[in-house]
Amino acid sequence: VFRRVSVGVISTGDELVPPEGRPRPGQIRDINSYILACQVEELGAEAVTYGIIPDERAKLREATERGLRECDLLLLSGGSSVGSRDLTLEVLEELGEVLIHGLAIAPGKPTIFAWARGKPLVGLPGNPASALIVVDRFVAPLIERLSGLREPRSFKRPLLRAKLAKKVPSKVGREEFVRVRLVDGRAEPILAQSGVISGLVRADGLITIPAEREGLEVGEEVLVELW
Repeated sequence: VFRRVSVGVISTGDELVPPEGRPRPGQIRDINSYILACQVEELGAEAVTYGIIPDERAKLREATERGLRECDLLLLSGGSSVGSRDLTLEVLEELGEVLIHGLAIAPGKPTIFAWARGKPLVGLPGNPASALIVVDRFVAPLIERLSGLREPRSFKRPLLRAKLAKKVPSKVGREEFVRVRLVDGRAEPILAQSGVISGLVRADGLITIPAEREGLEVGEEVLVELW
């Protein structure tokens, strides 16, 4: 028996519209609220969604404070990417302590980990694939720890060895997670940008390129984590 953790999910950005809305030029539908909520529920936690918050400091702070009052853990999607006005970082610095800003991974580099009022907060990239992978790799074990689980379950997925169908380049110094689909027993990389939803839908699993490698060669045996 373990305690069901409540996880708040906030999507930020003036460019976001609800899924039922019709995006105007420069706008996109909010996907992350639903992807993240599903991930949270699959981990046995309770997802509490707070909708779309515009790029306004006061409104983002208000939503974050509400999430801190009502939840055990808070996820903020968007507003952490390099080159954007980082409202998420500013609000988290105001409310508590930013522990980490930036991870040596791809996708998911601009992730933020913070602590405020005795609770953890995670600022996630706005790109769906980036957010999904960060939750999968880093937030899932945190949820399990908050639930009181001693033995992590999040990484106990089916594994399959396969030959790589194409060469995959990578940069030394960062761990890279590549989506693949299985075709005739081979792992075919899906080299879509992290904001492209179809790349998530088509993938059968992930392969990992270690930080010390410059990529993987065609025909190399890889370990596929099945989704």
